Amino acid sequence: MEEVAIGFQCNKVARGIIETTDNGSYILVVKIIRVDMDPHQSVFSDSKACSPCSVNDVIKILKVMVPHRNTTAGDPVFVPEHKTDPTKPFQSQIKLVTPEVTGDISSSVAMVIIESRPDKADVYLGNTLSGQTPYQMSNLSPGQTILFTLKKKDYYPMKLKATLKGGINDFKIIHLKPNFGTLIIQSEPSGADLYIAGKHAGTTPYNNNRYPSGSVFVTLKKELYLPLKNQRVIIRDEKITRKTFSLKADFGELIVDCEPDQSKVRLYDTNGKLVISETSPCKIKIRAGQYTLKLSKTNYEDLEYQVNIANNSIERITRKQARLRKKIGQINVTTKPFKRGADIYIDNIKMGKVPKTIELPVGTYNVKVKYKNQTGSQEIQIKDKDASNVIVNLQGGTGKTFTNSLGMTFVYIKPGRFMMGSPADEPFRDYDEFQHEVILTKGYYLQTTEITQGQWQAILGRNPSRFSSCGRDCPVERVTWARVQRFIKKLNRKENTSRYRLPTEAEWEYAARAGSDNAFANGGITEERCDLDFNLNRMGWYCGNSGYKTHPVAKKLSNAWGLYDMHGNVYEWCQDRYADYTKSIVTDPVGPWFGGLGVVRGGGWDYDARNCRSADRGRILPGYRDYYLGLRLAAFQVPH
Repeated sequence: MEEVAIGFQCNKVARGIIETTDNGSYILVVKIIRVDMDPHQSVFSDSKACSPCSVNDVIKILKVMVPHRNTTAGDPVFVPEHKTDPTKPFQSQIKLVTPEVTGDISSSVAMVIIESRPDKADVYLGNTLSGQTPYQMSNLSPGQTILFTLKKKDYYPMKLKATLKGGINDFKIIHLKPNFGTLIIQSEPSGADLYIAGKHAGTTPYNNNRYPSGSVFVTLKKELYLPLKNQRVIIRDEKITRKTFSLKADFGELIVDCEPDQSKVRLYDTNGKLVISETSPCKIKIRAGQYTLKLSKTNYEDLEYQVNIANNSIERITRKQARLRKKIGQINVTTKPFKRGADIYIDNIKMGKVPKTIELPVGTYNVKVKYKNQTGSQEIQIKDKDASNVIVNLQGGTGKTFTNSLGMTFVYIKPGRFMMGSPADEPFRDYDEFQHEVILTKGYYLQTTEITQGQWQAILGRNPSRFSSCGRDCPVERVTWARVQRFIKKLNRKENTSRYRLPTEAEWEYAARAGSDNAFANGGITEERCDLDFNLNRMGWYCGNSGYKTHPVAKKLSNAWGLYDMHGNVYEWCQDRYADYTKSIVTDPVGPWFGGLGVVRGGGWDYDARNCRSADRGRILPGYRDYYLGLRLAAFQVPH
């Protein structure tokens, strides 16, 4: 193989290679190119030239330039040594192998422009990716025949063949034919899982406007319906294929209506596994089979049925069939000493007068009895089909009340004696609660609720509470002991009196207990921290039920003397300073006159259950304020 170059006076050059064939002949592969050449510097030694020259002219000149073995260095074509028998005459031949280029070759370059709809189609030149539409290709030679192929996903490929002319070869806009259609699959009922060619495609109704053309198999599945498998669907180019399939039910129905409404309806299979849980009245669709039906409601006796469900059947449980018996007990309420006509309250709801027989659903209740200036209360547990006598001890302590100009209600607390502090066996007690006897010789009035934000603002004109959005009936908080004294002073001045002050620590605990010697006024304590304590949950707000915020006053049960929120909601300032208890009997204690710490009582919304006990003592600097610190007032020198 040898490279050759032949120059012509017409500024064209033939460049190429000479190849040897198997039979000893030569093939000259020629490419004609244009160059800038001095016309007086021809590579030919004679006057053979062409002006202008065509390819055929070049071929003619090549034919007369017959190569021979004695070629000199000045010959225009270098012929390699011939490898055939040198004794035989050398036979040479030059012929055109490549077809002659035709077409418009007036321009020396050509350009191709291709656009498609949709665009971004891949353009292949032969088997080689050359670009995407809109596509341009320049520096091509006129006369070339070129094959393009356009390919795009979801469209049929398109081939373009053209012999290029000089200048711009514009194919205009090529519209590719879609290889997809619209597939719509619906089912009765809807919501069925759809599988196409074994793969989950979604749920019915299904709509795909670019699904590849062809034949597919679909399967539909839905709970409580028989599956529909391998349904053949044919999608055609640019067509809408819509199929609706009806699923066959594989269930029966159970309609339950029982008394009372809102009872729980539960179905269990033969293995005891819960299958369905609803609330009556209800309609249940369930696979055919045998089930156990249980109906239940709090404070009612359960009902149980065996039901058999068949396909396409409807079974019914009616109110006449299903009447749940209410679990109730009975109490006979009286007092000691006996006071006919005393008012009976069950959880603060008036239920009649002594003596009275009352039926109640099972549960725990607070029974309170009021007779003139005497009251008493008792916690009771009602059991199903049980009857018991409830004898409430009446005590002097509450009864007479008054309401001041701000709407603050006070209840009278009679003089008395009690054991202050906690017994040694009280759960979760603190070391400073040494139990000792206290005698109070003077009666006093105590506010039935904590001071509210509305009452505080009416006197001082500003609400310091963090939980101001809770409302006017929520307890005021973030108040110091000194600020409380200012409030009391202005209230006394407003009403032209000196009756109001904070209760002493002894007065506070005596009123909080309301005759009880338990941790709370309504019973003992069972939980130390924020777990649900049954007794405290009924009487006060603490970290176990408050949602970590204050609540409007008087929303929980009062104690036997008509006092609300003595356990929880906010801590309450006392008048005296903190000091250790004495071991002897104390009469009308007021605490030390001096001391660095004040006393707060009652626990609060973000404190543990143990902090809300009647005996629990909190000590704090008088100048401190926080969103758990509030108060309630005592009143004296009031005619009664």
